[in-house]
Amino acid sequence: MIKSFEQLVEDVKKLSKRTVVVVCAHDEHTLEAVVKAEQEKIAANDMATAVETRADGERRAEIKKAEGVRQGEILRAEGEAQAIKLVNEAANTYFIGNIYIRQKF
Repeated sequence: MIKSFEQLVEDVKKLSKRTVVVVCAHDEHTLEAVVKAEQEKIAANDMATAVETRADGERRAEIKKAEGVRQGEILRAEGEAQAIKLVNEAANTYFIGNIYIRQKF
């Protein structure tokens, strides 16, 4: 047996379908309870939306971070490739040319 409004609220929260019929809707306390229940429902929906928005923002931030790391690795690899290319060009220009000149003498 339900002995308080709080107990009624707890029992209703346990149900999968939460439709409640109000008897004595003209009573001031009953109307206040209905308004409070509606406000709590709206607050719960707002909280769910806030949690979803936060999770979406965190997911997008992780994606951006991963993209930044990836771009940094690409730039580092391109820099290393450019350095290797310059070393090879210098070796071809200076060392092979010197070997050819020394062999000539």
